[in-house]
Amino acid sequence: MQTTTRRKPAFAAGRILTLLSFLLATVLMATPDQALAVPGSIPDQNGNPVGLDNYINEPVLVYVAKLHKVSESGDWEKELVESYPQLKYIIVADMGKKSDKGEKTIAGILRGVLPSKVDVAIDMQNEWAKEYDLDLDTISLLLFDADHELAAQFKGKVNDELLAEVEAELAKLFPATPVSTQPAQSGT
Repeated sequence: MQTTTRRKPAFAAGRILTLLSFLLATVLMATPDQALAVPGSIPDQNGNPVGLDNYINEPVLVYVAKLHKVSESGDWEKELVESYPQLKYIIVADMGKKSDKGEKTIAGILRGVLPSKVDVAIDMQNEWAKEYDLDLDTISLLLFDADHELAAQFKGKVNDELLAEVEAELAKLFPATPVSTQPAQSGT
């Protein structure tokens, strides 16, 4: 009868210690998640630079959509600005894949169809979409706090439900102004 001896695993204590040391060093040296880089200024249809740097120490709402969706959004900003007059916002028209039209042509088209008070930044290089991994098949709203850190991100059709979500986040950035404590004057 043949006897077999059971072999012990061939793990050496030195290998285990080396592996544990490596794992511990990796955990200790791990850096926290890096903040996303805010894209720099990009030109609007009038050639003016537009970016978060235009609004130092102010929260900003950035609307990013493909060029053809910018016009579909309606006047979403009017309602928000009515509730939060100090709100600053940027509208970014992302050009998607390489456009066959140049920046000057697109700027001319925008100047022809937009009211003079509405500025739209033209993102020819897809900077916003790339940096924030945005799905350009839908509209994205990015809310930045006063330090220009991303505070909230929304996507989808701009409707009452989405605007209610945005307003809830805006309330955190713009606390309500205290109501005057002076007694109301009665009409006599």
